[in-house]
Amino acid sequence: MSLRRMVPTLVGAVLLGPAPAPQEEGVSAELRAMYEEDQAARRVDWSNLSPTEMKEMASGDEERLQRVLDIVALEELKTAEDHYHAAMILQHGGEAEHYLLAHVLSCAAAFEGDARGRWLAAAALDRYLQQIDQPQVFGTQYRNMGEGWTMEPIAEGMTDSVRATHSVPPLSEALERLKSFQSGE
Repeated sequence: MSLRRMVPTLVGAVLLGPAPAPQEEGVSAELRAMYEEDQAARRVDWSNLSPTEMKEMASGDEERLQRVLDIVALEELKTAEDHYHAAMILQHGGEAEHYLLAHVLSCAAAFEGDARGRWLAAAALDRYLQQIDQPQVFGTQYRNMGEGWTMEPIAEGMTDSVRATHSVPPLSEALERLKSFQSGE
């Protein structure tokens, strides 16, 4: 196309502004909304939640979890972002199977180009391992067992370079964060 023909198009683009972004539709929009609800529910001071508020959070988590399980069963996950959003909701489930599926879906997200899936794959695997009474391997999970915060047990042998490929900080940083939890900071 010659410059003479491009000028009216360029002028029109400048005057009209950028074209609107395509709107997400269907399951992708629904998953994004559920993911945003899931994350918003976690941006609270957990120490100040009443039993009623904790019950409401658990109820919302359960509703989102069941819908995600339906979406997965219907094979409606289409994009890397769909896989990531579904995995994060499953990461807040309560059973080993939820965490294992979160790991698998976050791997799919990472393989499809969503870099957030790398860390979530590690975290979901660690949570799954904890749930089946095995040591976590990446050191992403902290638990308060009533006697204070812990990351134990952690399997030996995982290197910080492998942690880095999964967007997980070095174990020394995780242990420093654990100290801040233990001291109440």
